[in-house]
Amino acid sequence: MKRRVIAILFATASLMFSAVHAGAAGDGRFVAIDVPNAGTAAGQGTFPSGINKHGAVVGNYYSSTNQGFGFLYDHGHFTAVNDPHAGTGAFQGTDPLSINSHGAMVGYYVGSAGVLHGFLYRGGKFTTLNDPRAGTSASQGTIPQGINDDGDIAGGYIDGAGVIHGFTLIDGRYKTVDDPHAGTAVGQGTALCSTNNHGATAGALVDAQGDHHGFVDRDGRLSALINDPNAANGNGLGTETFGITDTGEMAGQYFDASGVLHGFTLIRGRFTTIDDPKGVTGTSIQSLADTGELVGYYTDGSSAAHGFVFFPDEG
Repeated sequence: MKRRVIAILFATASLMFSAVHAGAAGDGRFVAIDVPNAGTAAGQGTFPSGINKHGAVVGNYYSSTNQGFGFLYDHGHFTAVNDPHAGTGAFQGTDPLSINSHGAMVGYYVGSAGVLHGFLYRGGKFTTLNDPRAGTSASQGTIPQGINDDGDIAGGYIDGAGVIHGFTLIDGRYKTVDDPHAGTAVGQGTALCSTNNHGATAGALVDAQGDHHGFVDRDGRLSALINDPNAANGNGLGTETFGITDTGEMAGQYFDASGVLHGFTLIRGRFTTIDDPKGVTGTSIQSLADTGELVGYYTDGSSAAHGFVFFPDEG
């Protein structure tokens, strides 16, 4: 499973709308997003990651050669988003993860040496973002994951020892954010996954036992751990919070006792599971807009990914 770079951080990798179909859990409708050039093998496919209040979607797809390509989908129009510094080999390429209401994007690219570098894409220009504390070897580096309308950025970096740390980038200054519940061994740590317009950031951590937990950071005040009641405990299992709106609604994913992935929303204190009925081997919710739409992906019987936008029923 890939995504919201918790999977990347904590493991070390013309659009067509198809028919609408009803959700298996959570009331609403799914609209599929499948990039025609996406591969169809395990780990390949289409991975939407972010959506703004205007309905613009960003993400990436992996081709049959396992190279990653970024995209923007905006009301019927597809635009390629590929950092010119990205490598062109397997498991290299560009991955946009978030878009704000002004159209600015953040994400990361993997260079030819396998190092992860963040980027800001604004006004047709890429700017590389590297946290000064990030490691510089293969599978290390910087991954910005969220950007709000003021241009504040949140994300995670992997240091030279393989430990993950959250960060914010505000007014040109990087600040490390480490949840005290996070482990400090290789593959453990803290990642910030989104930031709203009030400065609250949603994130996920891996503790010393390898369990995953969500949390929220509000101006330096860390919440209690967020755990979906359906999530299982155990190494590599648990809950990850990926998105937070201006009014505090959250979304993300959890793993059940069989290791199957499920999407969820957390609204007014209530968890709701969101499973795409076409998802044979799992569903992930990656982001939610202030207007209520969700984006994510499901995996089919071959473990290839298919993207979607989920429109909740009103009321």
